[in-house]
Amino acid sequence: MATTNLKIALTRQVLCFCVSVSAPYVLSETIHYSVPEEMENGSVVANIAKDLGLDLRKLSARGARIVSEDSKQHFQSERSTGALLIEDRIDLQEICRKIVMCTIHFQLLLENPLQFF
Repeated sequence: MATTNLKIALTRQVLCFCVSVSAPYVLSETIHYSVPEEMENGSVVANIAKDLGLDLRKLSARGARIVSEDSKQHFQSERSTGALLIEDRIDLQEICRKIVMCTIHFQLLLENPLQFF
């Protein structure tokens, strides 16, 4: 029992150390876009690569993808052009109900090094 508790404690310490060592390499940046309600699927919202100053070759090489907290994926990234596209129709009555200023949070995730926008 004592050996098991010691192993768990050491594992937690190592995990915390790995997270704290890699934290400075995780970069983050925020950009805001306004999207009219019920834009058609495939509509271009913006050129996310251009807005973030990213090289198009890096989007594909670094596995760029859109990550959302929501169970629905409302946006997608087009790696070859850098475009941010509507993936699923945005219905404000469904998403935000009675809130006047509706916000949908998502992130562009790049790997190697890990980077969120």
